[in-house]
Order: sequence, then C-alpha cells, then structure tokens
Amino acid sequence: MAESNLLGQQVQGYQISKKLGSGGYGTVYLGVKEDLGKQYQTAIKHISMPDADAYESVLQDYSYDKAAVQAHFEKMVSGITSEINTLLELSKKDNRYIVAYYDHDIQKSIEPLRFEIFMRMEYLTPLNRAIRQKGMTLGEVIKLGLNMCEALALCHNNDVMHRDIKEANIFVSENGNYKLGDFGVAKVALETTQAGSIKGTASYMAPEIYLREPYDKSVDIYSLGIVLYKLLNNQRLPFMPDAPAVFTADDKNNAETKRLKGETPPLPFNAKNRLGEIIVKACSVKAERYATAEELKKDLTALAASSMGILVSSLFKNADRAMTVAPLLLMPQLLFSGLIFELEGVSKAISVFAVCRWSMESYGTTSNLNTLDAITKEGLRITREQEVFFDFTKTHISFTWLMLCFYIFVFSILAGFVLRNINNEQ
Repeated sequence: MAESNLLGQQVQGYQISKKLGSGGYGTVYLGVKEDLGKQYQTAIKHISMPDADAYESVLQDYSYDKAAVQAHFEKMVSGITSEINTLLELSKKDNRYIVAYYDHDIQKSIEPLRFEIFMRMEYLTPLNRAIRQKGMTLGEVIKLGLNMCEALALCHNNDVMHRDIKEANIFVSENGNYKLGDFGVAKVALETTQAGSIKGTASYMAPEIYLREPYDKSVDIYSLGIVLYKLLNNQRLPFMPDAPAVFTADDKNNAETKRLKGETPPLPFNAKNRLGEIIVKACSVKAERYATAEELKKDLTALAASSMGILVSSLFKNADRAMTVAPLLLMPQLLFSGLIFELEGVSKAISVFAVCRWSMESYGTTSNLNTLDAITKEGLRITREQEVFFDFTKTHISFTWLMLCFYIFVFSILAGFVLRNINNEQ
C-alpha cells in the first residue's frame, strides 16, 4: 500500500481523513470512524519500506543478493517492532504522560519486497501546533516540565532512554496534560551506554553523545532542559542572539559549538530567576546537571509551591501584567470571606427569628408579622428582650442583602477587568 494512496483508505477499521505530519520515522494520519452515532478519532502512524530507490541501492550494496537484502530490511523492521514493544509496555504501566498505544499491524509482501507497518495510537495535538495557535504561559511551561519529568521517570525506571526529547515529540491532551511520544530512537539502557550510538536531534543532543563519550539516562534531562530553555528564550537555543535580533548561520554554528563544548548557558531571556537557574542546571554538562528526572521534578515542584505568581502567570503571558493584576485576583477572596461572615450573622438572626415566631405561635398569633407595630396591635404580649431580638433580626437581614448586592457588584467589575486582560494577552 503506497503512502500517497492512504487518504480515503480504510486502515484498522478507521477511515484515513487527513495527514497530521511526517518525519524520519514515518507519517502520521488521522483515522476516523463512527459507531452507534458517536465519532471516534485515532492517530495512525504509517511506515512503508523500502521504496524502489532504496531497494535498488541496498541491492547493489549486497551484490544483488536478494536474501541478504531481505534480511537487511527485516532487521530494520525489527527495530521498529522494538518501538512498538516499548510503547506497549509503558502504556500498560501508566499512560498519563506517555502517548497511549492501542494496537498495530505489519504487512509483508515479497515481489516487490515491501513492509507496511501501521501503529494505532492516541490522537493528540502536537506541542508545536499548540504553541503556534496560542503560545504558552509561564505556568504552562512549568507544567510541561513537571509532566515530562513524570514521563521520563517512568521510562528510566523501566530502563528506557528516549534519546530524542524535542517539541515535535511532545503532545497535548484534551485535558491539558503533556505527553511524550515517538520512541523511534529509544533503546533499553545499560548502566553506561558506550559510544558509537549517535541518535537523536543535534540541537537537543547532550554534549557527551555528540563527543561519542559514555552517556546515561541524564541525556534525556539535558534535552528536556533545552526544550524548556527555548520556550522561555523566545524560541531561541542557548548562546543565540536575543530575539528579535536577526541571526546568521555563523551565529547558529557558534552557539552550537559553545553548547557542545559544555559551556554553561546564560539564563533564558524570560526566566532570569530561580526558574532559569533550574533550567540551566538541566542543560548543563553531565557532572553539573540533574542526574534523574525525580531531582528536576523536585525543584520544579518546590518552585511552583512557593510562588503564588505561578498561578497568576498561568493566565498571562506578560510577567509584568501578571504582577499588576495579582493583587486584584486576591480581592474577590477577601470579599467572599466577608460575605461568609455576613451569612453567618444571618444564620444566627434567622435562629432568633424562629424563636420569636415560636413565642408568637405559643400565644396563638401567626398572622400579620411584617412589623413589630402590627404584632403589638394584635395584642401579643412579648418581653423587651424578644422585642430587641426581633428588631435585630430584621435589621441584620436587610443589611446582609445590601452587602450581598455590593459584593456581587464589585466582583463583577473585577471579573470583567481580569477577563479583558486575559483577552488582550491572547
């Protein structure tokens, strides 16, 4: 089945409706099906190999030995099957922050030799697309870091290194969680992986991989640190000129040289604070960076827990605007506390009112209770204490209704102001 003919085809019970993206490890399509009036969507990754040119090239390399060529491509398929098994095992254990894997199908034909591989997975929004559509707030960047730490902890605790952490391999779920996917270059980790296995994306690659030095699971921490750095540095890698300044190919090469030599990056442009220090530590040389995802998560969690600004900043992309609005967001809480106090008084007043009414009913009078004068005209005998309580009840209830209207009025103004700022930021 040729890749160009997949649109409109039925694959694993789903209609292929559109192409979602493609890369060195296959093409991803959106599959749709309807069942009992409900529509279901899934992502279907398609890998087809070899094409005619690749087959001819390998055939020449093996001196036209078709059996050897077949063994060559079967080995490649075995590597893809490894990705499938990795996803399957991780999905079984916990898929909160790992792309959920459902099932797969591998089809093989001999004349011509062709492998058609289909992997059905959870349909999610790629992080790159989400950033283009609405950007990311500071709070969302921290949440991404925490979610990816959870994902990496799961991988590393199961002796799996991802080795290709980048925006293109991170996805956003409907509930706003971030999930790690595309384990095409993942491998089972040894305690120390030896040189000779350079895989991943150069811009996110830890220096020890590039230098062919022994490396361990912390290379994933490094790559995640680069992702977070870019998100808080106006989408620019470490050592690049600050945005919006233009840059040249030489600037890019010089920045990569400094990074791969192990120089410590400056703080990100939008995080010249404790958060920036955490991120720089994540993408430092092996001896200085976090050794585990749990260590990075601990520092991010402590930062989030100690700063109310994280919550506020999740609403605003501009940090100065967030700090200006923060006190206003606290005012409704104070107003609500005052309202609770008033309602507590009302409950007491109503209790007194009930006592007075019981006293009136005990004397056989239950009509015309609107005013104390009317009650008196009915000839009801009440004590001075009951009279005072009854007046207190009427006055406190009236006052509370006025305060309730005031709280609603002030809260409406504040809510309108906050929503307007949010819309302006978006």
